[in-house]
Amino acid sequence: MDFVSWCSHVLHTLAVEVSKSADVRTYGIQNAQLWQLIFGEEIASAPEFWASNRHKAVNQALDGLEQVGLVETDQFLTKLTQLGRRHAEDLIPIWNAICEIPLEQAQIELLYAINNISVQSEPEYLWIEDVTGEQLQSHLGTDATWLEPLGRELKELGLATARFYMGNHMEFQASYTGLFWQTRRGFTLESRRIDELVKEGETTSIEFKRELSLDTADQKAEFIKDMIGLANTQSSGRRLLITGFDDKKLSYFGPPDPRVTQDRLEQIIADYIAPFLDVRYTRIDYRLGLLGQIEVLRDPKKLPHGVAKSIGDKKRILDGQIFVRHGSQTEPPTPAELDAIREEAARGNVNP
Repeated sequence: MDFVSWCSHVLHTLAVEVSKSADVRTYGIQNAQLWQLIFGEEIASAPEFWASNRHKAVNQALDGLEQVGLVETDQFLTKLTQLGRRHAEDLIPIWNAICEIPLEQAQIELLYAINNISVQSEPEYLWIEDVTGEQLQSHLGTDATWLEPLGRELKELGLATARFYMGNHMEFQASYTGLFWQTRRGFTLESRRIDELVKEGETTSIEFKRELSLDTADQKAEFIKDMIGLANTQSSGRRLLITGFDDKKLSYFGPPDPRVTQDRLEQIIADYIAPFLDVRYTRIDYRLGLLGQIEVLRDPKKLPHGVAKSIGDKKRILDGQIFVRHGSQTEPPTPAELDAIREEAARGNVNP
């Protein structure tokens, strides 16, 4: 668990209570009751709780959630906002706005240093401590003259808190938005990219599959045919086969087969596709679960790709066959399409 997950846990605990009680929905929940729900009555009711890191952890999580408008909190009560009720189970729309904050490399380096030093953890919770300018200078190997302007910029962007004193003394703290920017930005941007592809649906260069299995001859034949079709088709943009989505409903189905790896794909391609076709396989941490993505790396000089060796039973493909995509279907090319592919290859070989 990291601090962003910890904040989500606090938010979810609050959302559950809101779903149970109209009074909690209207007026909020007493903070003491929220502490008990998170840590248990014995721990939250003990006199030493007020000065503990657990108490600090909950309050800092609520401050972070309030920063992005999900809760309203004070010394006694915490209320889930309308925005919080709407997005408690899916924070991607909230995170999207944070993703849009652009940072320069120097700002990123300072942000990561603040975050990495500031966050403290126990197995069940996390909290944030102050980071001094001296600590950051030692960590980054830089002098103090750059810390103040960069720190003020991060503060203005809402990505860190910062306090500046006489004598060049500075203190910083990580913030929810800054920690999100570091730990969830890639995940959120990838999820948004997949959502946009799903919205567009299957095209000549994008194919979705519920799952990719490579155990039987027919499964291998279907995979080879799909790869050849994506490679040969004359279209713009990235050529992707994404597994984990129902290709009819375009709804999330499930994670990829862990036995599918880059090495296994390359071995099958080497045996059954000529010329050899380069692909890149990655597992994507999507907002609904893991996905598999195969990107076909097309080289016009190698076109057209074809079947190197016959394989399959019910879905048999034959040595020498060539395929392209027509919309969402993979089929043999027309004579005109095949001539166009060969002309493209000839141009590529003349102008390498």
